[in-house]
Amino acid sequence: MKRAAACLAALALGACGAGGHAGRAQQRALPRTEGAAETTDRVDRTARLRSIAARCGIDPAAVCGDEHANGCLEPTDAPGGALAFRYRDRAQWSDEGRSPLPHFLVQPMRSLRNAYSAAAPGSEDERVCERALAIEIEYLRSTLVQRGDAMVWENEDGLAQAMEQAEWAHVIASIAAAHAARQRHDEARTLTVLALALAAALDVPAAPRSGGVRSEERFCDDGTGTMHSCFWLHSRGVGLRTEGDAPRWVLNQHLHAVMDSLLLYETLARLVPADDPRRTRARERALGGLLVLLPQAEVTPDAPRPLPTLEDFRDPHGEHDWAHYEFDPALGRARGISIARTCHYHAHVLQLVANIARWADAHGDELALQHPLETMLRREGIVHALWESEQSASARHERGCPQPPLDPAAIRDSAFYLERFGASE
Repeated sequence: MKRAAACLAALALGACGAGGHAGRAQQRALPRTEGAAETTDRVDRTARLRSIAARCGIDPAAVCGDEHANGCLEPTDAPGGALAFRYRDRAQWSDEGRSPLPHFLVQPMRSLRNAYSAAAPGSEDERVCERALAIEIEYLRSTLVQRGDAMVWENEDGLAQAMEQAEWAHVIASIAAAHAARQRHDEARTLTVLALALAAALDVPAAPRSGGVRSEERFCDDGTGTMHSCFWLHSRGVGLRTEGDAPRWVLNQHLHAVMDSLLLYETLARLVPADDPRRTRARERALGGLLVLLPQAEVTPDAPRPLPTLEDFRDPHGEHDWAHYEFDPALGRARGISIARTCHYHAHVLQLVANIARWADAHGDELALQHPLETMLRREGIVHALWESEQSASARHERGCPQPPLDPAAIRDSAFYLERFGASE
């Protein structure tokens, strides 16, 4: 991926990037050529947006430079006419104003939040960055749909997506916590309500215009004989058609929803009482999403069809195993996408498993995650097989995978897996 989207997606923690890079995006015609007055207005709005970006920790180069630029932030109007930004991708909906492609706005919002939190109280930086945060939140709120207790983004088939719902629940909660730290309790309470409404989608069964992203419920053994509710969190990316009304089972996006549920659980500790059931529910979502990936006892003929486990995503290739991108319920099996993207998401699945395990290590066993993680990370298990494929140059060559980038996140992941598994034989 060579377009500017790579900058934003790669900066985001565990950016999965599936919205515009996997599957069939709906084709859109290129926009018409703008007139002179439109050009002047666009240049002015772009300059204003770049000024805000520079002050608030966003790379000004991430702002679209001209009317033909793609994979960048472009000016748009929030309610009341204030200047906000959205992500431009000509192959998806944002060009028509139908979706802000919220996944690609996560990192810019984190940058705004961090700049606001770091600014001196009462400073111009605080005022500008807090104002930019408020405007962007109002813009994003205006693009949401109310479905029962949930506030959701829906794709063209009316399906909400677990990844966007979970990551934005955490991002909005983290902004609420930043307000609470500055004694702005009204703003913190308002955003906490929004964060919980975004997360509520993870409790509702997935169906067109239901506001839900969860599969049917099952009960899974956590490895100690204790049964818990478990489920898949369906996702494919807001900006993509789903080729019908069937929810999608994308492994990395499911793991994103698990990880962001853990982060939401942690962040809510600064916003609600520790035993608040809304916080407890975030914990249960993370545990249920992790347990569903583990092999369970054999299903009897009259039992419901089992949900796909991590083993169902195994893609044997010669002597090595790789991770398929998604599970296709129509085919009854997992499948990949392009070789390069499947290789990318194979590595990303390993990154997300490592992030979840590191979070559990840092927080003890308060969420009962250790047993399922030990099962996932046992030597000779599926994660071990995926890791061996990832670190083997010959396996990557046989598969046709490009060599992985050697960035700080990859180095941390290597250290994590070497500690768990040791060097390959």
